[in-house]
This record gives sequence, structure tokens and C-alpha cells, in this order.
Amino acid sequence: MDKHTILIVDDEELLCVTVAGILRDEGYTVKVMYDGLEVEKLVKLEKIDLILLDLMMPGMNGLEVLEVVKRVSPQTRVIMLTGFGNEEYVKKSAELGADGLVNKPFGVETLLKHIKNVLSSPSRPSFHQPPIE
Repeated sequence: MDKHTILIVDDEELLCVTVAGILRDEGYTVKVMYDGLEVEKLVKLEKIDLILLDLMMPGMNGLEVLEVVKRVSPQTRVIMLTGFGNEEYVKKSAELGADGLVNKPFGVETLLKHIKNVLSSPSRPSFHQPPIE
């Protein structure tokens, strides 16, 4: 497996630390940001394969960050994370180029499976929203 770099962008510090540890154990290189304000700068400077992006954050919300990411680094894959996954957000995420949406709280296996599916697909898969576990 190539060593993929995953960026976690979420204002919930405990979630970031927990998910980062799990992903590092799986062999991924992991970076963490607690808001979306610096994401544009990072994706311009470094190759980020996948972003796990919280939908609701102070400052810039996830949809705003997604728009910026897809403008400056269209090849970067994005999975939205949300505890507020209403239909409008799901539809807008898909329209803006997200690869899927995972509802919080999520199971580790669900998240890992979704990450592996997105990273192993050469092109953007059809938008997928796994069930809440």
C-alpha cells in the first residue's frame, strides 16, 4: 500500500486525536487541523490524498472548505463528517465534489472501509453515505 496522507479537519479535538491514532496504526500519514482556515495553504504546499472534513465548524464551515479544496486541489479526495446530515447538506456536499459523507457517531470499521474504498478508486466513486453505526 502506498503511504497515503490524510488530513483531519474537525473542531472536536478528542475526535481528531482518536481518529488520527487509528489511522496512524493503519499505516497512514496523518495531519490534523481544528478549523478550515489554513486548509487552502496546506493543500497548496503538500500532497494531501484525502481530507476527513467536518461539516459544522466555526469560522469556515465544511462546505466552504470543500469548495476551496476542490478549486485549488481537485484531485484531493474528501469525505465529509457530520452529526447534522440533513438532505440539503448531503446534496450540496455531492455537488461540490465530496466523495461521501459519514455520519457521527461512526464506527471505526465503517470509517476505515470508506477511506479504503475512496483511496483505492482511481476516480471519484458515486457519492456514498454509510449508515450510522
